[in-house]
Amino acid sequence: MPQLLQINYKFSVARAEFEKGFDAVAAQIAQVPGLRWKIWLLNEAESRGGGIYLFDDEESARAYLEGPIISRDEILADIVRT
Repeated sequence: MPQLLQINYKFSVARAEFEKGFDAVAAQIAQVPGLRWKIWLLNEAESRGGGIYLFDDEESARAYLEGPIISRDEILADIVRT
């Protein structure tokens, strides 16, 4: 059964610096097994970002949450998964 996932986070750098990494991260995210699509979220005024993801199943969503893309991001804080 398809699984929706929303991740919200606070970033601790200027928007320009934050956006520098988008292309590289987007390419990695596009290769995540079971991911159908992602919608990027950005609230510059509050230094908040996030994404809404659709995965093939709960197992794929869980693997993404426990994988290297989420765990390696040093510029993110207060990650909330819903």
